[in-house]
Amino acid sequence: MASTKISRLITKKNVFLGLIILALLAGAYFAYHKYSQQSVTPTVSVDDKEPKINLDPPTEQELDETAANKEKLSNESQPPPPDTNNFGKTKVTPVITSANQDELRAYVSGVVEDGGTCIATFRQGSTRFTKQSSAFANVNSTNCSVIKLARSDFASSGEWTVVLEYTSNNSTGISQQSTFGVQ
Repeated sequence: MASTKISRLITKKNVFLGLIILALLAGAYFAYHKYSQQSVTPTVSVDDKEPKINLDPPTEQELDETAANKEKLSNESQPPPPDTNNFGKTKVTPVITSANQDELRAYVSGVVEDGGTCIATFRQGSTRFTKQSSAFANVNSTNCSVIKLARSDFASSGEWTVVLEYTSNNSTGISQQSTFGVQ
């Protein structure tokens, strides 16, 4: 008899839990459909204070103004003409990337061309000597071939300076001075 009461109690409990779960699922289903199916209607104000968008085709005056503005912008965005010297050559900037008693490495920014010449002038006091190399085009600059040096090129040890000059048929320029030590 006791086991019958327990099984009826468990069965009633299961039925009650089942009904609660079913009620929750049904409520969730109806809530989802109610809120997901609402149409969103934008509100449009007819207030005169708000700006209005003109969707009409452009007028002749608007077309003329647009053309004039395009012309003005295209004239302003033109790159400046290259800086040239008295001989009509473009001024460029050689850059010494490495200088020591064994070699000099440099490139020329502002130009991409073959056939130029890189001339390095080394100085210590009143002593000076020059070395040169050919230049060749790289992806976005012109490289000077490496200038090889020997210790015997330098009259004495100590601090030396070097300046690199680049010349070609179309371009010319002089680098900033670079300083290095000779042992």
